[in-house]
Amino acid sequence: MVVQQETIIERIQADHEKIFERIAELERRGAGPRDETVKPVLAPLRTDLLAHMVAEEEYVYNFLEKEMRSWIENSRREHQTIRDHLAALAAGGMTRAAWLGRLQEMRRVLEAHIAEENRAVLPQFEMDYDLEQLRDFGDEYAQREREAQ
Repeated sequence: MVVQQETIIERIQADHEKIFERIAELERRGAGPRDETVKPVLAPLRTDLLAHMVAEEEYVYNFLEKEMRSWIENSRREHQTIRDHLAALAAGGMTRAAWLGRLQEMRRVLEAHIAEENRAVLPQFEMDYDLEQLRDFGDEYAQREREAQ
């Protein structure tokens, strides 16, 4: 049986789905920063999201630097905002309402960031590279993501 390689686009989209599933789980739990039910979801969310951003910045953005410089600069700023939210969520030290507000703000930033990625970046990859290249990029992206964890 031949295993189909995932393209970089499929891998990035799968990451996005997993990230939003974990955020939704945190929202469903309605927990605050001191609640022990948060740790089993927040820790893997943080690990995966940080690794995803590193892989995008160090791998994906390098391909698009010339064509999309302004977008990439803005995207790096958004990634820093997300990192700041993750750090605050992990540190706690705030009320339950403030913690949930921070989580929802991080979700809003992510939603806007990912919508723009889906509109501009992923189609650019499809236009610039063939299927075999996209699959090779997917493997390399996944390797970079593993190294960042």
